[in-house]
Amino acid sequence: MKKSNTETKGAKIIPFVKRCNLLVVEDEKLFVEFIGGMIRKRFPNLSVQSAKDGIEGLKKAEALKPRIIWTGVKMPRMDGLQMIELIRQDPALQSVRIILCTGYYTEDVKKRAFELGVDKLFPKPFKVEDVLSAVADCLA
Repeated sequence: MKKSNTETKGAKIIPFVKRCNLLVVEDEKLFVEFIGGMIRKRFPNLSVQSAKDGIEGLKKAEALKPRIIWTGVKMPRMDGLQMIELIRQDPALQSVRIILCTGYYTEDVKKRAFELGVDKLFPKPFKVEDVLSAVADCLA
């Protein structure tokens, strides 16, 4: 019998994935722990790494070559949009999927995010299922 490449968890179909990295770039430590735990529970083959700002996020992205980067906008030293712009300029990171989640959700942020090629964008607060669906979509 042929094994399917998807699995059903609740109403959402979650793709089986090979071991890969997801990088969470966020300056709020409790949020990193929350989002990381939620993602690890649903996607056990994702290795969740973190960075506390855009500069550290850019360095880790270059080193890890993650499949997905989850980031916010407002952070010290370099914000998420600046980091995304630099990531999109790096040929080695062109295929990285980017999820942007922010409490600073404005039309300007939305416009700039989509100009930079963000794959998923949603405001804080968010529904847990929306986050998990965004990750699943980026893995598909």
